[in-house]
Amino acid sequence: MKSDLEPNGLSQPNREIRKHDLSYLFACLGILIALSAFFYRAVFLGKPIAKLGLLSQIDAILNPSLKDAIISIGKDPSGYLIFFPNGHFAETMWSRLIFPLWNPLVACGYPLMGDPQSFIHSPAHLLALFSSPEMYNTGLLLEIAAGGLGMIVLGRVLSLSAMASAFAALAFVLCPRILEQVDIGNNECLFPWILSCFLWLASTPSVGRALLTGLACGVLVLMAHPETSFFAILFSGLCSFFVVLSRGVVLASENSKLGLLTPNSREKFLANLMLALKLFSLAALVSVCIAAPVVFPFLEFLKNAFLYKETIAVPVIQWWQFRDGFLSSQGPEPYFIGSVALLFLPLALCQTSRVPFCLAFCALICAFICLPQGLFLEFLSRKPYSFVATLYGIPMLALLLATLSGFGFDRLFRTATKTHLALFF
Repeated sequence: MKSDLEPNGLSQPNREIRKHDLSYLFACLGILIALSAFFYRAVFLGKPIAKLGLLSQIDAILNPSLKDAIISIGKDPSGYLIFFPNGHFAETMWSRLIFPLWNPLVACGYPLMGDPQSFIHSPAHLLALFSSPEMYNTGLLLEIAAGGLGMIVLGRVLSLSAMASAFAALAFVLCPRILEQVDIGNNECLFPWILSCFLWLASTPSVGRALLTGLACGVLVLMAHPETSFFAILFSGLCSFFVVLSRGVVLASENSKLGLLTPNSREKFLANLMLALKLFSLAALVSVCIAAPVVFPFLEFLKNAFLYKETIAVPVIQWWQFRDGFLSSQGPEPYFIGSVALLFLPLALCQTSRVPFCLAFCALICAFICLPQGLFLEFLSRKPYSFVATLYGIPMLALLLATLSGFGFDRLFRTATKTHLALFF
Protein backbone atom coordinates (compact mmCIF):
# COMPACT_ATOMS: atom_id res chain seq x y z
CA MET A 1 0.00 0.00 0.00
CA LYS A 2 1.27 3.45 -0.88
CA SER A 3 0.29 5.46 2.18
CA ASP A 4 0.98 8.94 0.91
CA LEU A 5 -0.53 12.21 -0.18
CA GLU A 6 -0.12 11.90 -3.92
CA PRO A 7 1.29 14.61 -6.19
CA ASN A 8 -2.04 15.04 -7.96
CA GLY A 9 -3.42 16.36 -4.68
CA LEU A 10 -5.68 13.49 -3.71
CA SER A 11 -5.26 11.13 -0.82
CA GLN A 12 -4.85 7.88 -2.75
CA PRO A 13 -5.61 4.75 -0.74
CA ASN A 14 -5.22 1.56 -2.67
CA ARG A 15 -8.15 -0.14 -4.36
CA GLU A 16 -8.74 -2.42 -1.41
CA ILE A 17 -9.43 0.46 0.94
CA ARG A 18 -11.48 2.27 -1.69
CA LYS A 19 -13.61 -0.85 -1.95
CA HIS A 20 -13.94 -1.30 1.78
CA ASP A 21 -14.41 2.23 3.07
CA LEU A 22 -16.98 0.87 5.48
CA SER A 23 -14.07 -0.59 7.42
CA TYR A 24 -13.40 2.90 8.80
CA LEU A 25 -16.96 3.13 10.05
CA PHE A 26 -16.51 -0.19 11.79
CA ALA A 27 -13.23 1.11 13.22
CA CYS A 28 -15.08 4.13 14.63
CA LEU A 29 -17.67 1.82 16.15
CA GLY A 30 -14.92 -0.39 17.57
CA ILE A 31 -13.19 2.61 19.16
CA LEU A 32 -16.44 3.73 20.79
CA ILE A 33 -17.05 0.21 22.13
CA ALA A 34 -13.47 -0.07 23.42
CA LEU A 35 -13.65 3.31 25.17
CA SER A 36 -17.05 2.44 26.63
CA ALA A 37 -15.55 -0.75 28.05
CA PHE A 38 -12.53 1.13 29.38
CA PHE A 39 -14.71 3.78 31.06
CA TYR A 40 -17.58 1.42 31.87
CA ARG A 41 -17.94 2.83 35.39
CA ALA A 42 -18.61 6.28 33.98
CA VAL A 43 -20.65 5.19 30.95
CA PHE A 44 -22.87 2.53 32.52
CA LEU A 45 -22.70 3.17 36.28
CA GLY A 46 -22.69 6.96 36.27
CA LYS A 47 -19.38 7.26 38.12
CA PRO A 48 -17.47 10.51 37.52
CA ILE A 49 -14.11 10.69 35.78
CA ALA A 50 -13.75 14.39 36.59
CA LYS A 51 -11.90 15.43 39.72
CA LEU A 52 -14.69 17.63 41.05
CA GLY A 53 -15.19 15.24 43.96
CA LEU A 54 -11.68 16.03 45.24
CA LEU A 55 -12.79 19.53 46.20
CA SER A 56 -14.21 18.33 49.50
CA GLN A 57 -10.81 16.86 50.40
CA ILE A 58 -8.93 20.16 50.18
CA ASP A 59 -11.55 22.84 50.93
CA ALA A 60 -11.74 23.88 54.59
CA ILE A 61 -15.24 25.34 54.05
CA LEU A 62 -16.65 22.03 52.88
CA ASN A 63 -14.59 20.09 55.41
CA PRO A 64 -13.96 22.10 58.63
CA SER A 65 -11.51 19.50 59.92
CA LEU A 66 -9.01 20.74 57.33
CA LYS A 67 -8.97 24.28 58.73
CA ASP A 68 -5.65 23.91 60.55
CA ALA A 69 -4.28 21.04 58.49
CA ILE A 70 -1.52 21.04 55.89
CA ILE A 71 -3.22 19.88 52.74
CA SER A 72 -1.41 17.93 50.03
CA ILE A 73 -3.26 18.59 46.77
CA GLY A 74 -1.43 16.07 44.56
CA LYS A 75 -3.11 16.25 41.14
CA ASP A 76 -3.47 19.59 39.37
CA PRO A 77 -6.62 21.15 40.89
CA SER A 78 -7.12 23.72 38.13
CA GLY A 79 -10.05 21.83 36.62
CA TYR A 80 -12.31 21.92 39.67
CA LEU A 81 -10.95 25.11 41.28
CA ILE A 82 -10.87 27.37 38.21
CA PHE A 83 -12.13 25.99 34.91
CA PHE A 84 -15.42 24.36 35.91
CA PRO A 85 -16.49 27.27 38.18
CA ASN A 86 -15.63 29.79 35.45
CA GLY A 87 -17.37 27.70 32.81
CA HIS A 88 -20.46 27.27 34.97
CA PHE A 89 -20.65 31.01 35.68
CA ALA A 90 -20.16 31.87 32.00
CA GLU A 91 -22.81 29.38 30.95
CA THR A 92 -25.25 30.83 33.47
CA MET A 93 -24.65 34.32 32.12
CA TRP A 94 -25.04 33.20 28.51
CA SER A 95 -28.35 31.51 29.38
CA ARG A 96 -29.54 34.91 30.67
CA LEU A 97 -28.30 36.60 27.46
CA ILE A 98 -25.61 38.45 29.44
CA PHE A 99 -22.07 38.66 28.06
CA PRO A 100 -19.82 37.26 30.85
CA LEU A 101 -17.12 39.93 30.92
CA TRP A 102 -16.66 39.94 34.70
CA ASN A 103 -17.04 37.41 37.50
CA PRO A 104 -17.91 39.25 40.74
CA LEU A 105 -17.88 36.01 42.76
CA VAL A 106 -14.07 35.66 42.79
CA ALA A 107 -12.23 37.85 45.33
CA CYS A 108 -13.07 41.49 44.51
CA GLY A 109 -13.93 40.62 40.93
CA TYR A 110 -12.31 38.67 38.15
CA PRO A 111 -12.03 39.72 34.46
CA LEU A 112 -13.16 36.80 32.34
CA MET A 113 -12.68 38.57 29.02
CA GLY A 114 -8.95 38.96 29.52
CA ASP A 115 -8.34 35.38 30.69
CA PRO A 116 -7.74 32.86 27.87
CA GLN A 117 -8.70 30.02 30.19
CA SER A 118 -12.07 31.40 31.20
CA PHE A 119 -13.45 29.68 28.06
CA ILE A 120 -16.30 32.17 27.80
CA HIS A 121 -16.24 31.83 23.99
CA SER A 122 -16.06 28.03 23.99
CA PRO A 123 -18.54 26.26 21.69
CA ALA A 124 -18.96 23.74 24.52
CA HIS A 125 -21.48 26.15 26.05
CA LEU A 126 -23.82 25.38 23.16
CA LEU A 127 -24.15 21.86 24.58
CA ALA A 128 -24.49 23.11 28.19
CA LEU A 129 -21.49 21.00 29.21
CA PHE A 130 -20.77 23.24 32.22
CA SER A 131 -24.35 23.42 33.46
CA SER A 132 -23.88 20.68 36.07
CA PRO A 133 -21.24 18.22 37.31
CA GLU A 134 -23.05 15.44 35.45
CA MET A 135 -22.97 17.31 32.15
CA TYR A 136 -19.35 18.25 32.76
CA ASN A 137 -18.49 14.58 33.22
CA THR A 138 -20.41 13.74 30.04
CA GLY A 139 -18.42 16.40 28.20
CA LEU A 140 -15.14 14.79 29.24
CA LEU A 141 -16.31 11.42 27.91
CA LEU A 142 -17.35 13.08 24.64
CA GLU A 143 -13.95 14.74 24.40
CA ILE A 144 -12.14 11.41 24.76
CA ALA A 145 -14.45 9.83 22.19
CA ALA A 146 -13.80 12.76 19.84
CA GLY A 147 -10.07 12.11 20.19
CA GLY A 148 -10.49 8.48 19.18
CA LEU A 149 -12.67 9.32 16.21
CA GLY A 150 -10.24 12.06 15.22
CA MET A 151 -7.45 9.51 15.04
CA ILE A 152 -9.58 7.36 12.72
CA VAL A 153 -10.11 10.38 10.48
CA LEU A 154 -6.39 11.13 10.59
CA GLY A 155 -5.63 7.54 9.60
CA ARG A 156 -8.06 7.83 6.70
CA VAL A 157 -6.37 11.04 5.50
CA LEU A 158 -3.00 9.30 5.70
CA SER A 159 -4.37 6.20 3.94
CA LEU A 160 -3.71 3.94 6.89
CA SER A 161 -5.77 0.79 7.16
CA ALA A 162 -8.77 0.90 9.47
CA MET A 163 -7.12 -1.51 11.91
CA ALA A 164 -3.92 0.54 12.05
CA SER A 165 -5.97 3.71 12.57
CA ALA A 166 -7.78 2.10 15.48
CA PHE A 167 -4.48 0.96 16.97
CA ALA A 168 -3.07 4.50 16.75
CA ALA A 169 -6.31 5.86 18.24
CA LEU A 170 -6.01 3.68 21.32
CA ALA A 171 -2.33 4.53 21.66
CA PHE A 172 -3.18 8.23 21.75
CA VAL A 173 -6.42 8.59 23.72
CA LEU A 174 -5.31 6.14 26.44
CA CYS A 175 -2.03 7.98 26.90
CA PRO A 176 -1.63 8.73 30.65
CA ARG A 177 -0.82 12.38 29.95
CA ILE A 178 -3.99 12.80 27.85
CA LEU A 179 -6.26 11.17 30.43
CA GLU A 180 -4.69 13.01 33.34
CA GLN A 181 -5.18 16.40 31.69
CA VAL A 182 -8.60 15.77 30.20
CA ASP A 183 -10.48 17.84 32.79
CA ILE A 184 -8.00 20.73 32.93
CA GLY A 185 -9.31 22.39 29.81
CA ASN A 186 -6.40 21.60 27.50
CA ASN A 187 -8.65 19.73 25.02
CA GLU A 188 -5.67 17.70 23.85
CA CYS A 189 -8.01 15.05 22.46
CA LEU A 190 -8.92 17.48 19.68
CA PHE A 191 -5.37 17.62 18.31
CA PRO A 192 -5.90 14.76 15.79
CA TRP A 193 -8.59 16.85 14.11
CA ILE A 194 -6.19 19.77 13.72
CA LEU A 195 -3.47 17.57 12.22
CA SER A 196 -6.07 15.96 9.93
CA CYS A 197 -7.19 19.38 8.68
CA PHE A 198 -3.65 20.49 7.89
CA LEU A 199 -2.78 17.27 6.08
CA TRP A 200 -6.10 17.43 4.25
CA LEU A 201 -5.18 20.95 3.13
CA ALA A 202 -1.74 19.73 2.06
CA SER A 203 -3.26 16.92 -0.02
CA THR A 204 -5.30 19.32 -2.17
CA PRO A 205 -4.46 22.98 -1.52
CA SER A 206 -7.62 25.03 -2.02
CA VAL A 207 -9.25 28.12 -0.58
CA GLY A 208 -12.15 26.12 0.85
CA ARG A 209 -9.88 23.74 2.71
CA ALA A 210 -7.77 26.63 3.98
CA LEU A 211 -10.88 28.31 5.37
CA LEU A 212 -12.01 25.11 7.11
CA THR A 213 -8.52 24.55 8.54
CA GLY A 214 -8.45 28.10 9.87
CA LEU A 215 -11.91 27.59 11.37
CA ALA A 216 -10.76 24.42 13.15
CA CYS A 217 -7.68 26.16 14.56
CA GLY A 218 -9.72 29.14 15.73
CA VAL A 219 -12.24 26.93 17.51
CA LEU A 220 -9.39 25.02 19.20
CA VAL A 221 -7.92 28.26 20.56
CA LEU A 222 -11.34 29.26 21.90
CA MET A 223 -11.72 25.92 23.68
CA ALA A 224 -8.21 24.94 24.79
CA HIS A 225 -5.20 26.14 26.70
CA PRO A 226 -3.37 28.78 24.61
CA GLU A 227 0.03 27.08 24.91
CA THR A 228 -1.14 23.58 24.02
CA SER A 229 -3.03 25.12 21.09
CA PHE A 230 0.19 26.82 20.00
CA PHE A 231 2.10 23.53 19.88
CA ALA A 232 -0.77 21.69 18.14
CA ILE A 233 -1.12 24.29 15.39
CA LEU A 234 2.63 24.81 15.03
CA PHE A 235 3.56 21.17 14.52
CA SER A 236 0.46 20.33 12.49
CA GLY A 237 1.43 23.17 10.16
CA LEU A 238 5.03 21.96 10.03
CA CYS A 239 3.94 18.42 9.16
CA SER A 240 1.75 19.60 6.31
CA PHE A 241 4.44 21.99 5.07
CA PHE A 242 7.03 19.20 5.01
CA VAL A 243 4.57 17.03 3.06
CA VAL A 244 4.02 19.79 0.51
CA LEU A 245 7.76 20.43 0.30
CA SER A 246 8.67 16.79 -0.22
CA ARG A 247 5.91 16.35 -2.80
CA GLY A 248 7.09 19.44 -4.65
CA VAL A 249 10.64 18.18 -4.81
CA VAL A 250 9.50 14.86 -6.26
CA LEU A 251 7.25 16.55 -8.81
CA ALA A 252 9.92 19.01 -9.85
CA SER A 253 12.51 16.33 -10.41
CA GLU A 254 10.33 13.80 -12.23
CA ASN A 255 11.47 14.86 -15.70
CA SER A 256 14.87 16.21 -14.76
CA LYS A 257 18.12 14.59 -15.80
CA LEU A 258 20.47 13.09 -13.25
CA GLY A 259 18.21 14.31 -10.44
CA LEU A 260 18.95 18.00 -11.15
CA LEU A 261 16.15 20.53 -11.30
CA THR A 262 15.49 22.07 -14.71
CA PRO A 263 14.30 25.70 -14.97
CA ASN A 264 10.73 24.60 -15.76
CA SER A 265 10.59 22.10 -12.93
CA ARG A 266 12.09 24.64 -10.57
CA GLU A 267 9.43 27.18 -11.49
CA LYS A 268 6.73 24.58 -10.99
CA PHE A 269 8.13 23.69 -7.61
CA LEU A 270 8.26 27.33 -6.49
CA ALA A 271 4.73 27.97 -7.78
CA ASN A 272 3.33 25.03 -5.80
CA LEU A 273 5.26 26.09 -2.72
CA MET A 274 4.02 29.69 -2.95
CA LEU A 275 0.44 28.45 -3.37
CA ALA A 276 0.76 26.34 -0.23
CA LEU A 277 2.26 29.24 1.73
CA LYS A 278 -0.55 31.56 0.65
CA LEU A 279 -3.20 29.06 1.69
CA PHE A 280 -1.48 28.43 5.03
CA SER A 281 -1.40 32.19 5.56
CA LEU A 282 -5.12 32.38 4.76
CA ALA A 283 -5.81 29.64 7.30
CA ALA A 284 -3.75 31.52 9.89
CA LEU A 285 -5.64 34.76 9.18
CA VAL A 286 -9.01 33.05 9.56
CA SER A 287 -7.86 31.41 12.79
CA VAL A 288 -6.67 34.71 14.28
CA CYS A 289 -9.91 36.45 13.31
CA ILE A 290 -12.02 33.76 14.99
CA ALA A 291 -9.86 33.52 18.12
CA ALA A 292 -9.10 37.26 18.41
CA PRO A 293 -10.96 37.68 21.76
CA VAL A 294 -8.59 35.10 23.23
CA VAL A 295 -5.36 35.65 21.28
CA PHE A 296 -4.90 39.39 21.70
CA PRO A 297 -5.54 39.57 25.48
CA PHE A 298 -3.12 36.67 25.91
CA LEU A 299 -0.43 38.41 23.85
CA GLU A 300 -0.94 41.55 25.91
CA PHE A 301 -0.57 39.49 29.06
CA LEU A 302 2.71 38.03 27.82
CA LYS A 303 3.95 41.48 26.82
CA ASN A 304 3.46 42.80 30.34
CA ALA A 305 4.34 39.62 32.23
CA PHE A 306 7.58 39.21 34.13
CA LEU A 307 7.61 35.43 34.41
CA TYR A 308 5.61 32.34 33.63
CA LYS A 309 5.11 29.13 35.58
CA GLU A 310 6.86 30.65 38.62
CA THR A 311 10.24 30.85 36.93
CA ILE A 312 12.04 33.05 34.45
CA ALA A 313 13.75 30.09 32.82
CA VAL A 314 11.81 27.71 30.65
CA PRO A 315 10.53 24.63 32.55
CA VAL A 316 12.67 21.67 31.52
CA ILE A 317 11.04 18.31 30.92
CA GLN A 318 13.18 15.52 32.28
CA TRP A 319 13.17 12.06 30.75
CA TRP A 320 11.30 10.56 33.69
CA GLN A 321 8.50 13.12 33.20
CA PHE A 322 8.18 12.13 29.57
CA ARG A 323 8.24 8.48 30.57
CA ASP A 324 5.46 8.95 33.13
CA GLY A 325 3.45 11.03 30.67
CA PHE A 326 3.61 8.69 27.70
CA LEU A 327 5.14 5.32 28.54
CA SER A 328 4.08 4.60 32.11
CA SER A 329 0.97 2.60 32.92
CA GLN A 330 0.81 3.82 36.50
CA GLY A 331 -2.41 5.22 37.88
CA PRO A 332 -5.89 4.53 36.52
CA GLU A 333 -4.70 3.57 33.03
CA PRO A 334 -3.52 -0.05 33.45
CA TYR A 335 -4.39 -1.02 29.87
CA PHE A 336 -2.37 1.69 28.14
CA ILE A 337 -0.58 0.32 25.07
CA GLY A 338 1.89 3.17 24.56
CA SER A 339 4.96 1.10 25.30
CA VAL A 340 3.73 -1.53 22.83
CA ALA A 341 3.00 1.14 20.23
CA LEU A 342 6.57 2.42 20.36
CA LEU A 343 7.80 -0.99 19.22
CA PHE A 344 6.23 -0.31 15.82
CA LEU A 345 8.08 2.99 15.28
CA PRO A 346 11.06 1.49 13.39
CA LEU A 347 8.68 -0.23 10.97
CA ALA A 348 7.10 3.13 10.14
CA LEU A 349 10.34 4.22 8.48
CA CYS A 350 10.57 1.06 6.38
CA GLN A 351 8.02 2.36 3.88
CA THR A 352 8.60 4.18 0.63
CA SER A 353 6.04 6.80 1.59
CA ARG A 354 7.34 10.27 2.43
CA VAL A 355 4.68 11.07 5.03
CA PRO A 356 6.11 8.94 7.89
CA PHE A 357 9.48 10.63 7.42
CA CYS A 358 7.83 14.06 7.60
CA LEU A 359 6.02 13.04 10.79
CA ALA A 360 9.20 11.57 12.25
CA PHE A 361 11.12 14.75 11.47
CA CYS A 362 8.47 16.84 13.23
CA ALA A 363 8.54 14.44 16.19
CA LEU A 364 12.31 14.90 16.47
CA ILE A 365 11.92 18.68 16.42
CA CYS A 366 9.16 18.47 19.04
CA ALA A 367 11.28 16.21 21.26
CA PHE A 368 14.23 18.58 20.84
CA ILE A 369 12.08 21.47 22.06
CA CYS A 370 10.41 19.52 24.88
CA LEU A 371 13.73 18.18 26.17
CA PRO A 372 16.01 21.24 25.77
CA GLN A 373 19.65 20.97 26.75
CA GLY A 374 22.80 23.08 26.57
CA LEU A 375 22.82 26.22 24.45
CA PHE A 376 19.27 25.63 23.26
CA LEU A 377 18.06 25.70 26.86
CA GLU A 378 19.85 28.99 27.41
CA PHE A 379 18.19 30.37 24.29
CA LEU A 380 14.71 29.35 25.45
CA SER A 381 15.37 30.94 28.84
CA ARG A 382 15.24 34.41 27.32
CA LYS A 383 12.12 36.46 26.77
CA PRO A 384 9.81 36.06 24.92
CA TYR A 385 10.75 32.39 24.41
CA SER A 386 10.70 31.78 28.16
CA PHE A 387 6.91 32.18 28.09
CA VAL A 388 6.59 29.01 26.01
CA ALA A 389 6.52 26.21 28.58
CA THR A 390 7.88 23.17 26.80
CA LEU A 391 5.79 20.76 28.85
CA TYR A 392 2.82 21.72 26.68
CA GLY A 393 4.52 20.12 23.69
CA ILE A 394 4.25 16.63 25.17
CA PRO A 395 0.67 15.98 23.91
CA MET A 396 1.64 16.82 20.33
CA LEU A 397 4.71 14.62 20.61
CA ALA A 398 2.46 11.79 21.84
CA LEU A 399 0.17 12.33 18.85
CA LEU A 400 3.04 12.18 16.36
CA LEU A 401 4.47 9.04 17.95
CA ALA A 402 1.06 7.36 18.05
CA THR A 403 0.52 8.17 14.36
CA LEU A 404 3.93 6.78 13.47
CA SER A 405 3.16 3.63 15.43
CA GLY A 406 0.04 3.30 13.26
CA PHE A 407 2.25 3.37 10.16
CA GLY A 408 4.45 0.66 11.68
CA PHE A 409 1.46 -1.45 12.64
CA ASP A 410 0.06 -1.05 9.15
CA ARG A 411 3.34 -2.16 7.63
CA LEU A 412 3.46 -5.28 9.79
CA PHE A 413 -0.20 -6.11 9.30
CA ARG A 414 -0.02 -5.86 5.52
CA THR A 415 3.15 -7.90 5.43
CA ALA A 416 1.44 -10.53 7.56
CA THR A 417 -1.57 -10.46 5.22
CA LYS A 418 0.63 -11.18 2.23
CA THR A 419 2.23 -14.09 4.07
CA HIS A 420 -1.15 -15.57 5.07
CA LEU A 421 -0.74 -14.67 8.74
CA ALA A 422 -3.59 -12.16 8.87
CA LEU A 423 -5.71 -14.36 11.13
CA PHE A 424 -2.94 -14.32 13.73
CA PHE A 425 -3.08 -10.52 13.91
